[in-house]
This record gives sequence, C-alpha cells and structure tokens, in this order.
Amino acid sequence: VDERHVRVEIVVDEGPMVAVASPPSISGVALLPHDVGVSAFKAVTIDPGDRFDEGEFEKNAKRILEVMGNAGYAFAKVRHRAKVDLLTHTAQVSFEVIPGHTARYGRVRIVGLESIPERPVRAALGIRKGKTYSHQDLIDAQDALQNLGVFASVEVRQDKSRPESGEVPITVLVKEASLRTV
Repeated sequence: VDERHVRVEIVVDEGPMVAVASPPSISGVALLPHDVGVSAFKAVTIDPGDRFDEGEFEKNAKRILEVMGNAGYAFAKVRHRAKVDLLTHTAQVSFEVIPGHTARYGRVRIVGLESIPERPVRAALGIRKGKTYSHQDLIDAQDALQNLGVFASVEVRQDKSRPESGEVPITVLVKEASLRTV
C-alpha cells in the first residue's frame, strides 16, 4: 500500500473432502462389563462416509473417556489415530481403550469452610471415601454445593497422580459467600 504497509491476501484451497472410509475400529472394550462396552461404542458418532473432522474425532475420544470415568475407570486412557490416505481422500479411524482397574474415592477433604459447618456440606457433597469413582458424581457434587447458595465459588479437584493405589483423593475448595448477599 505504501513503503511501511502492505496488503496481504491469503487464499486457502481446502482441496477434496476426506471421508471416513469404514466404521471406526474400537479395541480394548471386549473385556469390560457389557453395558460399559456398549456405552463406549455408542460414544463414537463417526460414521463411514462422514467428512473427517479432527475436532469431532477428538470429541469422540473424550466421550469414550467420559463413559469410562462414569463407570469407575478413573485412570482409563484412550489412544486414537486417524490414517489419512491422500490418494483416495479417505481416513481410517481407530480408538484404543486402555481401561485399567476401577477406582474408588480416596480421602475427601473440604478446604475453605469458615462459618458454615462441615457436616451439611459433606451431606450435600455425597462423595465418601471408598465409594466407586464416577466422573459424573463429581460434576453433580460441585453443582449440589453451588446450589446451596452459601458459596461464592466451589471447585472439586481430583488427584489422579497415583493410579497404582486404585484411589482418587478429592479436594473440595470452597469460598463462602457473604451471608448478607442476595
């Protein structure tokens, strides 16, 4: 445009669409309880002929992990691969589920209580040491504490650093709201 400014135009040619070639391969679920395996298969929403979308591919892997977490497999892993053939414009999609063992909740700590007694907070939380782990239970527990209306913030943290223990310690961080707020 002038000696200190330029105009840049970027043209993107997406090229031909890459389609999913065949039903996704899902390995590692055969030894799981039937209902968990079925739920893991249902979490995959990629079908043959669909446009291959990396974002959707990642979401499918996360949905499988959610299914595993809700079934007690806190330390599960999902390896996912897409093999793209540039000549045929197709992708072979695969998911490998590594479930590990089911887990239980470890120690449950509540941090940040000042004037609110711990007993009703624990009752609303609904998570106890030794209970079978569920990712959805943690989400529900955080919502239940928020819905009490006495906390400005609630954060439920899980410590998955020691899978060999089979336990997931939980720390609940709360910040009490001013009791005069509406």
